[in-house]
Amino acid sequence: MARFGLLFAFLGLLLFAYFVRKAGVTQIIEGIKRLGFGFLLVLAISALRQVVRSLAWTKCFEAPYFIRFRDAFAARIMGDALGNIIPLASVAIAEPSKAAFVSDSRSLDCRPLGHCAGKYFLQLIGGAVYFLRHAALLLSFSLPKPLRYASFGALIAVVVIVPLGYLVIRRQWKFLSGPMGLLQRRGIARGWMEKTISARANA
Repeated sequence: MARFGLLFAFLGLLLFAYFVRKAGVTQIIEGIKRLGFGFLLVLAISALRQVVRSLAWTKCFEAPYFIRFRDAFAARIMGDALGNIIPLASVAIAEPSKAAFVSDSRSLDCRPLGHCAGKYFLQLIGGAVYFLRHAALLLSFSLPKPLRYASFGALIAVVVIVPLGYLVIRRQWKFLSGPMGLLQRRGIARGWMEKTISARANA
């Protein structure tokens, strides 16, 4: 894909110009003026988010595998851009693409695993924030009964899902390789199972 980098950059600029024109240059400038210094603050927070999550990704590897910060950062930016272009398929396309966009071949086998590990920890933290946010909502406002019941249901779901996710990571439960090993022992697609399980173990 590097051979077509300039072409993709040019197409990206055209797409950016199209959306700016569609939104209206005057409206965009007026919106930035209304935000004032806050516009720079929004940009700084967005950039810091990408930096922190890229650093977290680099920490999800064990020697001899690693990923450089610049590679992780570039892959995250490209993956998020792809997700914004195709919002309905963001989870199915944007997230896997971040691992695919890493150009360093030395981390080829482990970069998807490192990205998944980072996503797991992010989801656990997000669950805790989600719980605190809904708890604050229930304690601070008088909500209609349907919304209150929904909020209690969300809190209960978080209380169950977050510890379960932690146990999955902590105990390294094998949802895929376990059943695959069982099928292998039963003689079902033995050759393909052996190759796939061996590749996962080496990664």
